[in-house]
Amino acid sequence: MSRFADPGTRVRLTGSRRCAGYGWRMTRSSGRSALVAVLGIVGVLALLAGAGLALLFGPQGHLQSKATRISGPGSAILGEGIEVDASSLPIPSGIGELTLDVSPVGHEALFVGTASQSDLDTYLLGAPYDVITSLPAGGTAQIRSVPGSDLPQSPEAQTFWQHRGAGAPGAKVSIVSARGSEASLVVMNRTPSNGVKADVVLTLTVGWSWATALVLMAVGAVALLIAIALAVRGRSARDGAPAVGAGSKHAAPGGGVPASTVLPGFDLPGSTAPSPDPGPAPAPGSATERAPVADTTGAGPSVVVPDAPQHSSPPG
Repeated sequence: MSRFADPGTRVRLTGSRRCAGYGWRMTRSSGRSALVAVLGIVGVLALLAGAGLALLFGPQGHLQSKATRISGPGSAILGEGIEVDASSLPIPSGIGELTLDVSPVGHEALFVGTASQSDLDTYLLGAPYDVITSLPAGGTAQIRSVPGSDLPQSPEAQTFWQHRGAGAPGAKVSIVSARGSEASLVVMNRTPSNGVKADVVLTLTVGWSWATALVLMAVGAVALLIAIALAVRGRSARDGAPAVGAGSKHAAPGGGVPASTVLPGFDLPGSTAPSPDPGPAPAPGSATERAPVADTTGAGPSVVVPDAPQHSSPPG
């Protein structure tokens, strides 16, 4: 008999192929977790950077140092080789514009200019002036007085200034200050006279800082919202996935993962198929009872099938 003749036999398939989908699901879940982590980090960093930029420069895009008071009895206050310390600035060199804001203390009109030290030495020759020796931020400058008896000429008539500015009485005067510049600074009354007093503030202006801060905070918020949505979706998917065990379509009768799946129709070598249930035996003498068939192969004894008993009607 062919081993495939009996359609009632069964073959056993191992559960490795059936469970392969769980490995794919685990890989997808790990990828989602990594994406959530990356989006969360990017969102937090963008929010912090945007908030810091907004707090630092404000809506106007200005960052100012503390005011330093300068005052002297002479006709001018001289800062020799004034240099802006770029390392103290919170952004890379070359970004933004530095200005020197000088406000008079009182109602005098001020003149502020920068020039080479040699030009200023010639200009102030014979005039009394004061040299800054210490310029602490938020404090009062220390000065050294140079005696003289003459007043300098009008500063606005000179042509050697690198940067210059003049204001109305009581008005602030601002000039551009280059980073790393070693030019000397002079502050004096617009109409030369003895006695100069003013407050000096260094201002860094970055016009695009406010817009950049808003963009960074928006990007950070969107990244965090996407990360939260992905995390919630992944958690919902895990909670709704059927567990491999009792109640699962892959569960064995006693719980857990079954060792194999039984499919009918094939008889593999070495497999044993259970005998089909023959059902209840037919009653003797019934129409469903079959008579034994004689063995005609000659390999065994003959079986004689007796004739069924004949019942004749009694004579009338």
